Amino acid sequence: MSSPSSHDPDSPEDSGDAFGGNSGPPIGIILGIVALSVVLFFAVTLPKCSSDTEAPTAMATPADQSSTASAPDGTPKTTARQVPTPVDTSPAPSQPEGYSDPLKLLSAFSSRITQGNLGGALDLVDASALRDHGGARLRALFNEGKYKIAEENPITEIGDIDDRTRFAIKVVRQEQDGLSADETKVLFDMVLETGGTWSVDKVHVPTFTALAPGTAAAATGAIASLPDSVRSQGASEGIMVVRGDAAAGETTDPLQLAHAFVTAVTNLDFEKARSLLDLDKVTEEKLTGLLIVSEEAKMEMREKQPLIATATKDDRAWIIAQLEAKSGPSVFGLELSKDPKNPGNWKIAGLNFSKLIADQAAASGADAVTYTPLMETPQGGDSLVLYFEYDVGELHLRARRQLEIIAKIMRGDPTKKIHINGHADAMGTENYNIALSDTRAAEVKRGLIDAGVRPDQIVTTSFGESRPLSPNVNPDGSDNPIGRKRNRRAEVYLDF
Repeated sequence: MSSPSSHDPDSPEDSGDAFGGNSGPPIGIILGIVALSVVLFFAVTLPKCSSDTEAPTAMATPADQSSTASAPDGTPKTTARQVPTPVDTSPAPSQPEGYSDPLKLLSAFSSRITQGNLGGALDLVDASALRDHGGARLRALFNEGKYKIAEENPITEIGDIDDRTRFAIKVVRQEQDGLSADETKVLFDMVLETGGTWSVDKVHVPTFTALAPGTAAAATGAIASLPDSVRSQGASEGIMVVRGDAAAGETTDPLQLAHAFVTAVTNLDFEKARSLLDLDKVTEEKLTGLLIVSEEAKMEMREKQPLIATATKDDRAWIIAQLEAKSGPSVFGLELSKDPKNPGNWKIAGLNFSKLIADQAAASGADAVTYTPLMETPQGGDSLVLYFEYDVGELHLRARRQLEIIAKIMRGDPTKKIHINGHADAMGTENYNIALSDTRAAEVKRGLIDAGVRPDQIVTTSFGESRPLSPNVNPDGSDNPIGRKRNRRAEVYLDF
């Protein structure tokens, strides 16, 4: 009998082969390892795979719920559901959206205002563009001010200055809650970024009235956040005057002034246009001449690039006004300078509308000389001029339309005076020409009276052939019909 520690290689029970072979470990050990692997797979790996595939459901399921998995023997086994780390759903800091078209950006701004989403509208504007309390003024405009985006054509292009393009959004208010009806514009200066997208560089909010804090409608308190420098108490209780850019101490710029002036001209608003002139440099006669041409041409500003600043300096600027007239496109020039009486603002210091006149003359088939409604007089200054046919004292249709513009200006202020000088060419005797020039001056006076001007506002004088604008004869003594055509006229001087 062998000892316990001895080993008999021929002993069947020590063989690793079920059939008595000796090539490896006993089969029982192998089966045990396989069974253990299966148990480990179902106990560890399968629950993890189940948890991964059900992750979206787990995000919406309470963490204390559980799922089941089968044990190797087929009996249900409960395992805890693995819940992913919660995702931060709080809104990211607001960043202006990118727009390759400035009109689309402003349309989105307008749409959000109309939907009552003022915060979303302001998100489209860089914070730097709302500097100088622009954001608070906008909130006051639409909340306490009760303004809404205009329904028809709310967005218009103003023009280009330096590297910016200016647009306006028209806002309107119905009479309500003690606030008067009103219509005004918010200006947006846009810049094209290097990436091809547009952004708002500056917002100009106009002066407006609004409900003061403490009234029922003033829930946001936007006015209360404004400093005293941009708000003041109005005459009516509960009404605040929220002062816009210029009124709040900010300077206007040439583009603002030019747009206001051209708008007044195309609307034939003499008083508004006159208020924007430097009257030491631009005469009222010249302004009236521009209004006459505007009325005849039916001028309107172009939709695209209506104004272009060709040059700007600290105290001077030159701007081209691009227009659409019934005869086609045309332009006129404006020179602007800082107002010497108020250095924070600008004035119109020069007008050049000779091309506008020439375009209208060419379109109407009229002679450019006799079409001109304005001239520089030999005595200096400007005068309005109405031309007459040869040996005729009656006004033609075009001259009557010109008088309608002059009469409209005169009717607004009965203290204004107008001087009319009649002239004739050198054909005929001196006495005959004095009588003819007197007839022409009287005809102009009659036309103004018929248009509503009081007789005591009109002064007439007759000069006959004594003050020609051009020679009646050529140097060789022959007749000069072009010169004589210029001399058959009545000059109109405004005495304001």
